[in-house]
Amino acid sequence: MTIIEQLYAIVKTLPQEQASEILTFAEFIRAQHLNAQESIATLDTSTPWFEVMGAAYRLRLGEEIGSENLYGWLKVFDKDELSELIAEIEKDYRLVGLEPAAWERIEATIYEWHESAIALSSPELAAAFSRGDV
Repeated sequence: MTIIEQLYAIVKTLPQEQASEILTFAEFIRAQHLNAQESIATLDTSTPWFEVMGAAYRLRLGEEIGSENLYGWLKVFDKDELSELIAEIEKDYRLVGLEPAAWERIEATIYEWHESAIALSSPELAAAFSRGDV
């Protein structure tokens, strides 16, 4: 059985949402390996989306990333939250070629998640959230 057949056999048994995650991951891997001959017009490497997605995927798969990692802040989120982050970035990434504002939304999404991670990491803010002060 070829890899394509194996992937198809797995993906066809999954719910649509999980199958979509497989597609997004495949697109992510493909984007990692674009060579100089292929067009990278839709791959804006000036934004951190690529690294954020890589770190989020690694964490979802149970891999460890160190606190010194630029995206170590993602460790405060559980697998479901990481899936939500990935889905938010994925949704806008698919619109990059169609909507100029898509990159801005991706950057805003990353910024908001980073700010949330800071809030969740702060004992004072966590206490305020649990008391309902915020």
